[in-house]
Amino acid sequence: MLDQGKTYDYIQEFLAEQNAPMSRGTLYNVKEKLKESKELGIPFEDVLDKRKKTSITQVSDKLSGYKGEIKQADELPTEVVQVAKNKIWSTEQALDTIIEKGMRTLDMVDAIDEPILLKAIDMKEKYHGSENGGLTLQAIKQFQAITQAQLKGLYEVVMTHIPEDEQDQVYQEMRDTEQKVLDNIELSPDGRKLLVALRKEGIGL
Repeated sequence: MLDQGKTYDYIQEFLAEQNAPMSRGTLYNVKEKLKESKELGIPFEDVLDKRKKTSITQVSDKLSGYKGEIKQADELPTEVVQVAKNKIWSTEQALDTIIEKGMRTLDMVDAIDEPILLKAIDMKEKYHGSENGGLTLQAIKQFQAITQAQLKGLYEVVMTHIPEDEQDQVYQEMRDTEQKVLDNIELSPDGRKLLVALRKEGIGL
């Protein structure tokens, strides 16, 4: 009823009919504890049971080693209060918790919505791209240029050991072998998709 915004009069009348009368002050206290439970993210019963310490402001000032007064929550800086309520001590802790719960959720579903998939791809590129040592399109193109230079150098070395009148034939056999490798890659659906994607980005093989 409190969650639904019912008035104290309405709730008191209902409780009286149920032979469980409650004073307005007690109702107010329950409402505040319910609010506290939601803000702290702990069970309502734990908030009601003051024997359980749910925040640092509840710890006795008579503990060994204590040298100062314990301030009330409303005396502390807003940022400090918010952090204490959320029980987050570092961004890494929060992200690790989110990732852990997210992975457990993924294990229980068989499909991912397209917007989530696209966002995941975008974030993967953003956080694991060039800034973190991942491979970007530019890096792949640079790798292609290096590989082509290496092959050209190998061709030149090999050709120096082959009679000049046979070099054209050897070169053609090399090209034929390369083409056979590409043809074999295209036989599988994944291989074909890979080659198509690379060619769209101007990366030839």
